[in-house]
Amino acid sequence: MIISARLGDSLGAQRLLSKTSIFRANLALGYSFALLAFALALGLRFLIEDSLPPGFPFLTFFPAVIISAFIAGTRPGMLCTALSFLAVWYWFIDNPGSFSLSYGGAVALGFFAFIAAVDIALIRAAARSVDRLAAQQAQLNTIVETVPLGILVADLPSGKIIGGNSYAEQMLGRPLLHTSDISDLDELIVFQEGGPSTDEHKTLFAKLMLGGEEDVSSEVQYQRADGSTAWARLLARPVREARRRASGAVIALVDTDEEHNNRIALEDALKAKELLLYEVNHRVKNSLQLVNSFLFLESMKFEGSLAHAAIMSARNKVDMIARVHQLLYESGTHSSVDMRPATEEVVKDLLFTAGRDDVDLDFVFSGDLMLDIRQATPLILVINEIVTNSIKYGLGAEQPKLTCSIDQTAEQMTLKLIDNGPGIALKESANGSGLGSQIIQGLVHQMRGEIVTQNLEPGMATVLTIPTRH
Repeated sequence: MIISARLGDSLGAQRLLSKTSIFRANLALGYSFALLAFALALGLRFLIEDSLPPGFPFLTFFPAVIISAFIAGTRPGMLCTALSFLAVWYWFIDNPGSFSLSYGGAVALGFFAFIAAVDIALIRAAARSVDRLAAQQAQLNTIVETVPLGILVADLPSGKIIGGNSYAEQMLGRPLLHTSDISDLDELIVFQEGGPSTDEHKTLFAKLMLGGEEDVSSEVQYQRADGSTAWARLLARPVREARRRASGAVIALVDTDEEHNNRIALEDALKAKELLLYEVNHRVKNSLQLVNSFLFLESMKFEGSLAHAAIMSARNKVDMIARVHQLLYESGTHSSVDMRPATEEVVKDLLFTAGRDDVDLDFVFSGDLMLDIRQATPLILVINEIVTNSIKYGLGAEQPKLTCSIDQTAEQMTLKLIDNGPGIALKESANGSGLGSQIIQGLVHQMRGEIVTQNLEPGMATVLTIPTRH
């Protein structure tokens, strides 16, 4: 349905001026119409000759010229003007039946020719404007019928729907109806949150069209003719005249039904994924606790021996892995970890478990500190091993202090752990080739990082650098 089809009743004059007029399209018919108009004007002038006072020679010829130019075009109008000019000169100026001409007659004929020329020029200009308007309207109709949008055109302030395109009819499942008033909007029954409504859709439509708002957008669920429902986004803008008065409104209906259904399906899939991840994490946690229990039971068989100490050490590491797993799971995301709270929690938990509430603990963080979970897991395990070593061998007897700093740039993350203990010598002799050192080296290699130790005398600094981009 073309929008202009709704406006046909108001376009009669424009159609007569357009090239589509039968008299303008066919020059022979146009000239015939001009001759007929001239003949009628001449006959009528003779008919009322006796009843007219002197001084009205052009009375019937002006309408003939204007009508000829308006309906048949410029050239037929000029033909009617020329014939009328000669007829008035011969029969109705000075001496009837001759072409004699006085000064007053010449002025009268000149006035007639001038007025006729002005009328024809104005009608020609109007006809050209109508032709341009018709071409623009044809382009607009082509665009409106081509775009995959439902379009409604309404009159303001009545709210009467006066037009639309075929896509709107397709979306609604019915031909567009004429609405008599804003309160009778059966063409667009929409639903608000919580289900269908009886009056709210009218309020919504009135807000879009009559509320004086610019660029109104609203996503609604609407009802088709067969009773089914679908989702669409309404985009409304007023149509303003030169004086900025709103004379109409255009509302676009964007079909978002598939998008809405896909969004719901995606939300359901994400919920299912979250549930699955929760179940997996729960099973991993239970499995680690089960391994921890098995190791504890085995350690009881070797109590007081080196085997007991080794099994208990392994049990502590399994317990740490379980705690790290729980920490990462509770971080709220399954792709990245904020290292600030994760580092603080691990270090504080280790000191609390060791009963070292006397340690002066200092954290220094800079940068984004969001790390991919594939790097965050081994990094937290490295922090656990280094801090565990510091608690055992690296904290001073008096005023023990531990500083943990992390700095992240676009290319790398740097972890620095500093204690004020006896330095490198005691740690190397106690744990240099032990399981803890092997774990640290393996985890650093996994992260493609580098680790160095510095003797501070007193104290030791461990510096770990890992790339943040793969």
